[in-house]
Parts: sequence; C-alpha cells; structure tokens
Amino acid sequence: MSQVRLIFVDLEGAALPAESREPGRGGGGGNGRDWEQNQRLREMYGEQGERLVKMLELDRLRGLGFDHPEEVVRWLREKGDETADHDLESKDLVDGKWVDVVIEVKATPARDFRFYMSRQELRCAQREGERYRLYRVINVASASPEVYVFKNPYTLWKEGKALIEPRDTYVILPDPRKTNKDAQV
Repeated sequence: MSQVRLIFVDLEGAALPAESREPGRGGGGGNGRDWEQNQRLREMYGEQGERLVKMLELDRLRGLGFDHPEEVVRWLREKGDETADHDLESKDLVDGKWVDVVIEVKATPARDFRFYMSRQELRCAQREGERYRLYRVINVASASPEVYVFKNPYTLWKEGKALIEPRDTYVILPDPRKTNKDAQV
C-alpha cells in the first residue's frame, strides 16, 4: 500500500482533450466465451479498484483528523448493492465542515483516462454536483497502481475540460400522430 498514493488533479487552465479517434470498443462479434471472460476481467478490475479506493479513502480521512472513518466510508458492493449509481460514500472536509460525498471508481489495467460511464452514473454526477468525486485507477493489476482524483466529470464537461462521447446513441423523435393532427398514418 505504501507504493500507492492519491493524485489530486487540478485542471485549471487545461485544454479540452482531443476527440478520440479510436473505433468503438466491444459490442458484437467474437464468441460468447471471449465476451464472458472480458466481462469477468472488467468486474475483477472494478472490484480491485474499489477495494483500493476504499483503503485510500479511510487513510485520507484519518489524515484529515476523522477519528473513525470506517463508520462513514461505505463501499456499496461490500454492502450487497452492485446496482447503485456510484461505488462509495464518504465524507470530505470543505471550508472546515464535514460534507457527504459520493465516489465513482473507474479502474483499468491500462494507462488511459477514457472509460465507460453508464447513463445512471452520469445522472448521479449531474445530480450530486460538487459532492461527486471520480477516482481513476490506472495500472490496477500492477504492484503500483496510480489513483487520480478528479472532480465531477459532468462539471468538467460543462467547463469544456472533458469530453463526453456517446458510444451508442438512441434518437427519440416526437410521435407525429401526437404532435401533428394533419399527419397521415
């Protein structure tokens, strides 16, 4: 654990990242076993990252003077809730006051900062605002993973400091039968 540290990211003055030129990942093709194996690996990396962030979060709160952080750091997967729109709940010291925060963990064995975020996760970021933290764990499968703490990615997107690219887009058009009385069916 001594080889892992939190890296708090300050994007003040940062430029918008270049649009991705990578083709879409996953989604079709291949046989079922490859997909199942990849899914198991994603779940394993996710759980490793969440476990690591929980330990780091406990240490962070102790460092801020919180006496019993294990009473407030809640890992939702550990509590049996694997369908929540975030991974952990914790506290942070803001302007001398303890406030509730929610944490989303995105872990990968790679070294990149692109990741999938579900619609529910993005809505959580939008809803929680300043109380939302994103922990990006890279090299999660190594002996020396790196953990970067970003503020809310939805806020970063609104500030022009992050991209949100639709992976699959559903277009919903108005039903002309309900909006245009002259439409012929």
